[in-house]
Amino acid sequence: MDAIVNDQYKTFRSVVQGCLDDHRMQFIEPHEKEGFPSLKRMLHALQSKKLPRKLGIRARRERRVVRTIVKILRQRLDITVRRTDKSKVFNMGNATVFAEKASKYMIETEAYEEISNERCVLSENLQLPNTPRRPIVAAIHAPATQVSKFLNDLLAPVFLRVARETTFLNGIDLVRALEKYVANDQQADNELYGRYIDDVFMTTNLAFDQVKERLENANRKEPNIRISYSIHSRVDFLDVTISNDDGQLKTSIFQKPAAEPYVLPYTSDHPRHVYHNIPYSALLRAVRICSDVEDFDMEHVRIDLS
Repeated sequence: MDAIVNDQYKTFRSVVQGCLDDHRMQFIEPHEKEGFPSLKRMLHALQSKKLPRKLGIRARRERRVVRTIVKILRQRLDITVRRTDKSKVFNMGNATVFAEKASKYMIETEAYEEISNERCVLSENLQLPNTPRRPIVAAIHAPATQVSKFLNDLLAPVFLRVARETTFLNGIDLVRALEKYVANDQQADNELYGRYIDDVFMTTNLAFDQVKERLENANRKEPNIRISYSIHSRVDFLDVTISNDDGQLKTSIFQKPAAEPYVLPYTSDHPRHVYHNIPYSALLRAVRICSDVEDFDMEHVRIDLS
């Protein structure tokens, strides 16, 4: 038990000490200096406390489940486990199906090439004089890391405050900006412009050829930065579809083709309120984004069916 407490204490202390160092704070008062020892005593008390009966039963059941899963995975070579690239979860599936999907994706995108003869194509291409390259430098613990962090902490709040008016936080923020734009009668000198990371949405009353010419001019200014654009009366941005219907702007929910339905198996060990919050959040999102009752009804039906 002491080893567990020490590991937890080291983790907590490291995080707290890092926050204090980031804000250049030190323990001065006696009660402040007592913080870390009190934390260690608290962790020891929690580890020494006997688990409630229901929690103990649940812990033993989950331990048996984990052991069963590990045993099955060791015996079943046809099952593959992969960690997802953008979340802290694992994907489990049939190894053959996974290989087929990976091969299909490589063929369709032509973005990857399998190394089958122990020769890396990338290393050969790096020798070509006209091959564009983007170096990736690992700067962890580099001499300038602390200086960069200091400048980021100093300048980031200023930049975010200045750029807030032209930054979309999410789809709801975009809809609010569109409502404000419509309230101003869509004036030519008050067009809407905003970005989300490297995606930009803008409105204009210029002719199609004029807009295209300006974007092409912007493309020619910097050869290493390419701007791909879409100019239509109906566009998808974030999770919102914006359409211009005879001068009337309408918004509705945009679903990516690979979007998963709102499904959470009841066998999953989630708190009960999560099962209610998922459809509630989906409906609330539809209410906020859909400007037309028919679009909301369609989204409502889709949520019910999923």
